[in-house]
Amino acid sequence: MIFLGIILVIAAVLIGVFLWWQDNSLQTEEYEVESPVLPGTLDGCKILHLSDLHNKSFGPDQKRLVEEIEKIEPDLILISGDMIDKRRTKEDAWGNVLSLIRQAAQFAPVFFVSGNHEWESGLYAKLRPQMETLGAEVLDNGFVVLDHGEAALAVMGVSDPAAFSQNVKEGSKMEKEELPDCMAKVQKRLEWMCGQQEEGAFQVLIAHRPSDIYAQTGVHLIFCGHAHGGQIRLFGKGLYAPDQGTLPKYTEGPYIIDNTVMIVNRGLGNSGFPFRIFNRPQLITVILRSPDSGEEDELEETITEETADSQEAGSLVPEGEPDQEEASPDGEPSAEELEETEELPPSDQVPQEMVLMEESPDGEETSEDSQEPIPEEAQEEEDSQEESQDVSAEEEEENSEETEDETELIGNVPEEPSENDQPKARSVTPEEKEAFERMLEDAFPDEDKASLMESVMALGDDMDEETFRQMMEGAFSEMNQEPSSEEEPQILNP
Repeated sequence: MIFLGIILVIAAVLIGVFLWWQDNSLQTEEYEVESPVLPGTLDGCKILHLSDLHNKSFGPDQKRLVEEIEKIEPDLILISGDMIDKRRTKEDAWGNVLSLIRQAAQFAPVFFVSGNHEWESGLYAKLRPQMETLGAEVLDNGFVVLDHGEAALAVMGVSDPAAFSQNVKEGSKMEKEELPDCMAKVQKRLEWMCGQQEEGAFQVLIAHRPSDIYAQTGVHLIFCGHAHGGQIRLFGKGLYAPDQGTLPKYTEGPYIIDNTVMIVNRGLGNSGFPFRIFNRPQLITVILRSPDSGEEDELEETITEETADSQEAGSLVPEGEPDQEEASPDGEPSAEELEETEELPPSDQVPQEMVLMEESPDGEETSEDSQEPIPEEAQEEEDSQEESQDVSAEEEEENSEETEDETELIGNVPEEPSENDQPKARSVTPEEKEAFERMLEDAFPDEDKASLMESVMALGDDMDEETFRQMMEGAFSEMNQEPSSEEEPQILNP
């Protein structure tokens, strides 16, 4: 008998430890919700969902619960009601609730909707303003729109149906027969809120009781509580939940209803039934994911020189890295074109003309290689140094790309091409004749200059223009050489 008594004591102790651990050991579940309607700039937004605290304590000043929130680093905190308990909470005895609200609001914006216990306790009228003072945004049949650049996240909330119960207004519990009519009133207010949202806004709903009628409005994501995970969970199923009875349909985790995702939180505390079995207190983290991760927007900002400070920075979403393969709008270069260019400084330090190609009046991209040769009138307006550089550059370019009839003589206007584009013979000009005479006097001092001149002039009349031009350039280049001393420059024999 003594041995049996010892075994029973040990078993009782172990059961007590197990039940305490089940009621007090926090568990965080994380889900990723991908939606094709989620704007890319909201990709990565982290939402923390809390529910059904029932005025429970997790250490002094909610230390353990607050530590878990701090580790999660949420962007938003959503609370879906029943923070107090109608059976155990007395007036002004909700310090556990206010402590949690005060500290949670230091990490992220906090949005709250009421549960049935707030209304049925008769204390909500006093609790609500205290929560708002500490930083909670109460969204009973209301909504806020969080803007992030061109993206919008609409956070909507509906009060618990008990808010519309005639019995609750008279100070008693809402009867089961009232629930359908009260839910219809909740739905009507939700439909109105959804109708106020702009097209493209991602819609998030906070509601205390899980129900599939919310999905009829087309809201994208819903956070609920109330079911307490079915209180006792066996083989992944809850056994009982308020309003749903035994083997309830919605108890824990995500449910897909049409195009809506509804997530049900197991909650943190207990109410009528004092224990949780295989059903630990839960925090839920949801990370929003979009097929369009915002990389296109980031690349566009880089190309158009918009820095992060040029738009209102939102605290919801971390910045992404640009990684776009397709061309950007407004004629801007694609990512592939940018990769082929030299490494440039950050976009806020790069002038626009360093990134974009110059546009012609017709809207076509142009570059130096495609520009027309500088006209004669523009050359005359240039100073002699710029004219020499421009003409030399044009000659070098045209020799490789243009035909012979477009080649310019140094310092002369190009000749008009003949009908058959063939070089033609021409007579020697008086200036050229005089230049040859001076050259011949120095080169052949003892020769018969008259006979030699006749031969040279006859040769000039018969040779083609290109050959004559080359001979003239050679002769003039020798005659125009600067002397190295006071003596006459040396003339090389032709």
